Amino acid sequence: MDAEKAVSIEVARDRIARLFKFVRALYEKRNPAPRQLGDQPWLLQFARIPDHDSIDLLREVHESQPAAQLEEESIDATERLILTVRRPTVTLPPDPPEAVVDWLTDSHKDCRKTVEIISSRNIVREDDTTEVVFFENDPTRSEALEQYQRIWNLWAERERINLAAGEVFGNLYTLHGNLQRESEQFQLVLGDGILVWRRPDGGVRFPLLIRELRLEFDAEIPEFRLVDPGFPTEFYSSLFRSMPDVEGKSIGQIREEAEKLALHPLGRDDVNGFLRRVAATLSSQGEFIEGGEPGPERSHPVIGRAPAIFLRKRTLGFTRAIDAIIEDALVRVPAFRLRATTTSQWQARAASSRRRAPPTSSPGSSRSAFAGSGRRRRRSHTNSRRPD
Repeated sequence: MDAEKAVSIEVARDRIARLFKFVRALYEKRNPAPRQLGDQPWLLQFARIPDHDSIDLLREVHESQPAAQLEEESIDATERLILTVRRPTVTLPPDPPEAVVDWLTDSHKDCRKTVEIISSRNIVREDDTTEVVFFENDPTRSEALEQYQRIWNLWAERERINLAAGEVFGNLYTLHGNLQRESEQFQLVLGDGILVWRRPDGGVRFPLLIRELRLEFDAEIPEFRLVDPGFPTEFYSSLFRSMPDVEGKSIGQIREEAEKLALHPLGRDDVNGFLRRVAATLSSQGEFIEGGEPGPERSHPVIGRAPAIFLRKRTLGFTRAIDAIIEDALVRVPAFRLRATTTSQWQARAASSRRRAPPTSSPGSSRSAFAGSGRRRRRSHTNSRRPD
C-alpha cells in the first residue's frame, strides 16, 4: 500500500510539473526572451559615458567591498551608488580677434565643426566702386587666425565633452519621465557578461548577469542618481530555453552557482572566473575575453565584459515564478498535499470555498508599489520595486 501511495505521489508531482512546463512554454512562445541588447527600450553603455566633472561612475565592485557607506540619508548601508550625473555647464566659444571677426563663418560657434573663413569679400569704396579683397592679402589676418585657432581648439575639445555629458543628462531626464508614467511595465537594470553568439535561430548579444537599479532625481541641483538597492543578481537563464542544443540541467547548475556566489555585475575576479566557466559549459569552443565587448557574432559563444544600463519589460518575473513552482512540485511539495482526491471531493471543496469566500476589496483599497519613501521630499524615486 505504501508503495502505491509513493507511486501516486510521484505521478501527481510529474503531472503538476508538466502542467506548469506547458504554461511556461506557452508564455515564452508569446513573449520570447530578448536576445539583442540594442533592441531594448533604453540603453546606456559604460563605454559611451564620458569622463567629465559632472559624472561620477562606479566601474568596478570588489568582491570583498561592502556597499558604500554614504552620508546621504537616502542611501542605505546595503546600497551602492552606481552613477551620478549633474547637468553640465555649457560655455560659449572664445571671442575672435577684431582682425578676423568679419571673415569668420558661424561654424566657429559650434564645437562639433571647424573654424571656417570667407576666402574673399566684396568691399564697396567711397566712390561706389566694388573691390574684391582676399583674406590672405593681409598677413596680420593669417597670424590672428592662427592664434585664434589654437584657443578655439582647446575650447572645442572641452565643449565636446560637455555636450556628451549633457546628452547623458538629457537621456536620463527622458528616462525619468517615461518611468514615472510606465513604471509598472519596465524595469531599469545593470548588466554585464555580454554573450555574443551567431545561431541559426537568431543571433545573441545580451548580458548574462543582471541587477536591478533605482533611478533618483534631485531637481534642486539638478542631479540624477542610479542606485543599486542590493537586490540579488539574476543569471539570465531564460535566454537558453529556446536553444535545444544547450542542456537545461547545465544551465540550472550555472544559475544555482550564480546565486551561491552572490555575484555583482561589476565584480572582477569572481565574475571573470564564473563567466569563463559559463563559456566552457555552453560549448567546447566557448570563449571568454576580459578586454571589453566581443566583436561580431561567431559560430561559437563568446562572453566579454562591457557593462551597460538598460530598460527592459517586466515579463521575466513570470517565468522565474513558474520555475520556482516546478521546482517545488518536483522536490519540496509535501506528500500530503499530493494525495489523490476524488472528483466529488473536489466539487464539495469548491462549493464550500464559494460559500466562505470573503467579499472582494474595492479598487481604491490597493496601494501603489511605487509610493515614495518620504525621507527626502525633494527627491523623486522611480523604479524602486523589488524584482517580480
